[in-house]
Amino acid sequence: MKIIVLFLILGAYAMAVQSGPLSLDMACDRAFSAVLCTFEFTNNGREDLYLLTYNTPLEGPYSPFITLSLNGKSLQYEGIFASRTPPTREGFALIKARQSVSASIQITEVFSIHRDGHYTVRYAQPLQYLSANEMRQQYYFDDVIEVSQSILPSQSVDLYLDKTKSLDKPTKQDEQTAGKEVITIKACRTTVSVGSDASIVEAHKKLCSHVHKVKDAVDKKNKTLYQEWFEARPTHGPDHGRKNKVKDVFQKVDTGIHTKSVKYVINGVYCQPNWGAYTYKGSTTTYICPGLSNFPTLCSDDTKYNKEGVLLHEWSHAFGHTSDHAYGPRESRKLAKNYPDKAVDNADNYMYYYCLSIH
Repeated sequence: MKIIVLFLILGAYAMAVQSGPLSLDMACDRAFSAVLCTFEFTNNGREDLYLLTYNTPLEGPYSPFITLSLNGKSLQYEGIFASRTPPTREGFALIKARQSVSASIQITEVFSIHRDGHYTVRYAQPLQYLSANEMRQQYYFDDVIEVSQSILPSQSVDLYLDKTKSLDKPTKQDEQTAGKEVITIKACRTTVSVGSDASIVEAHKKLCSHVHKVKDAVDKKNKTLYQEWFEARPTHGPDHGRKNKVKDVFQKVDTGIHTKSVKYVINGVYCQPNWGAYTYKGSTTTYICPGLSNFPTLCSDDTKYNKEGVLLHEWSHAFGHTSDHAYGPRESRKLAKNYPDKAVDNADNYMYYYCLSIH
């Protein structure tokens, strides 16, 4: 995967609509066998800002920060779904006052475009940021930075693409594992390892023991906990459609790890410094990143990052087909309060609910 930093002279554009101090410009165009989209983030204010790079093109083509539709029908994002560690200062991009930062992404790396027609590219993730003063205050007391402000850009780009059969396709999900530590666990029983990361095996075995109990508990207990992470403001009791979605995700994770041969590849090719792990929807492999190594192995009775919870997060993507709309307990609780349909589709909400349910 490549990040190409440039400005496109031709093509379709979405001009920035200023919303507070931060704005976004988008431009998309075809470049030979690829479709490139450029994203420019501008600080319109008089104070420097720090933009969280998680789920943005500044991080690379590693999250569904855009949606792509053909004649109004959404195409499936085929890229990476990663669990990101709590953000530190290194996870932010400095945008000085009255200046911009930009990056361009080949969207053909994460979407299969094989039909001619009118396409719409829409920015789909909130931009999270804080001021330079807020960064100084937080960084002085704690390495982990809590984002204080966010906006959801409304930018979209329309373009017509023809001769799409000649466009590049997303790369194959299976990565080369030669020389890497690989842990294979068959149906929660047999472990075959090349190398020995005992903590991942321990976390997986705990997941095997607990996930079905969490699924059963959705109906039987922990009503307050369910509301906290999935429906914080039910008007007439929980929505049965959402509740069934939650149970279905846990059931699919439980079935997947108990019936399939799953793999953990240590130090995946695409690991970033602030990732715990990543996978793909429909995959039976989770790639463990170095950023996970210093965190506890098992869930605790709080929302601290841990390996067991990260494995649940990733298998909820791979088997339960969840997405990433928000990271961290604060933003995940906001989803449950304001956007419950997104909360029941957000992997971090499942991670927190799972860990707190078993304690």
